[in-house]
Amino acid sequence: TAWDSAPLVNESIHFEQCHQSAFLQARFQLCNSSNGWSAKVASISLDPWHPDDSQIVFFIVPRQSRGVEDMGGFARKQHKVQILLMNATEASEWAVPTAKPTWWNSSLSESWQCHFPSRREVLWSSPGAVCKYMRRGCYSIEVVGPYYNFSNEADYSACYAFRGPTATLEKSAMRISQFLLCAREAEKAPKWATSAAWRRCGPNTRLAFPDALCTELPGCQMNYIYYGSPKEGDPFLISWFIGKLGSQKSNVSEEVVIEGCKMLLDFSEGKDDKMKLEADFLLSAVATDNAPSVHLILSHCSDLSSWNLPEKSALAKRVWPNLLTRSKAADILSVLLKSSLAEGMLVGAASTACFECAVLVRTWGLQHKWEGWMESSLSLSIDRGHGVAPFLEVLTQLLQVPGILSGIQELKVGEGGDGRASDAALAGFTKALTSSGQNLTELDIGKLLNDVRTGAALQPLGPLPLLQKMVLTVSGVPEKQKLPADAVKALLLDASGNFKFPQLKDLNMQLLD
Repeated sequence: TAWDSAPLVNESIHFEQCHQSAFLQARFQLCNSSNGWSAKVASISLDPWHPDDSQIVFFIVPRQSRGVEDMGGFARKQHKVQILLMNATEASEWAVPTAKPTWWNSSLSESWQCHFPSRREVLWSSPGAVCKYMRRGCYSIEVVGPYYNFSNEADYSACYAFRGPTATLEKSAMRISQFLLCAREAEKAPKWATSAAWRRCGPNTRLAFPDALCTELPGCQMNYIYYGSPKEGDPFLISWFIGKLGSQKSNVSEEVVIEGCKMLLDFSEGKDDKMKLEADFLLSAVATDNAPSVHLILSHCSDLSSWNLPEKSALAKRVWPNLLTRSKAADILSVLLKSSLAEGMLVGAASTACFECAVLVRTWGLQHKWEGWMESSLSLSIDRGHGVAPFLEVLTQLLQVPGILSGIQELKVGEGGDGRASDAALAGFTKALTSSGQNLTELDIGKLLNDVRTGAALQPLGPLPLLQKMVLTVSGVPEKQKLPADAVKALLLDASGNFKFPQLKDLNMQLLD
């Protein structure tokens, strides 16, 4: 970068560090020290409308002076200059008038609030500035300044301002979403920003963005051309508004999300289309890292009460990886576990052997009450690629949640698993199962009992006073699932020799020869 030396004649030049350091005030003339070291200010020209786009870097090097050896070991570290804009995201926002200009006269319109004192292209390239006018209700903006007046220009580029200087549908949709949010923040929202003007988008737009709705932007009625389709309309994205939930504009975003979700769900074609939308809405909400936003989506956009348990579990397996990366994971999980997705969250954590998920659920269970299951029968299987050992570790954590098996009478565990768990892991699982499974009438854990050779693994199971059927083997009875006599004794009898399952009528197992 080429630098120039700027003379210190401009009293507006000041350095914040001078006010924060007594050392700098005493050492440098730049900081008003009369006897301090002299210095020069390095200056560089910036784009007045896009100063933050400038890439400015510099190096600090040792000064060459007599009697000082070359500092060959001095590290030439590159420093980057970061340009921050005060109370704005774009420099163009500063040009939006906040008071009546001194040069404004009677020959101009009375609405000084709706003028922009620079080129039209500068305004159109600045979504932040356009938004300021929208919040004021300005949709006819005069481009007029103290030395020029272009207000008589045909407003041919108004539609271009909304869609932006890009032909890609995605960027235009995000830009229109931002403008719609700003328009809704006006004292009176224009019709195009209200649900009365929204409609279903054309097939090309829906294919690219299933969560898009379309509207008719002012000045664009004769220019609806996207990817060769003449009636696609101008799209905005409900997922974009979901991402704004929890921000300072949350009230407006909530209104758009609630209205938009209802319309999209009404437009959905069949169960699969509706379920995909509901899943996408929820995943977008979890990504906001805001528990109230997730609650809003579950209340208005993602009614999962009609989903069956496998469907909920499949969705939960997509939610968990997203959730675990969030700083507010515990708060969001609390909302999810009080919703109709609760069962799916537990089954999803178990089937993927997600230990971190299970710990989070267990921690939640120490402070909240588990609401119970929709059915009285539960099967916990293991997804491909996950072994029995990590699966048992996860179940041991989940079973420590108070009341986690409330309402469950029939439990089958371990389908799809392979490998072997240690006796200690089995003992921990059977102990936790005994504590939480007092209402069980049927239990199938045959898939878990690979190569059990001692009674230590099964001794903690029981008593289970209501248990009537227990399955400790699988079809085909492989040799590795036959139990030795001492393991059977430890399973069925307590230390005093009493039978631990007084109601047991059906026991399926095979003894080791």
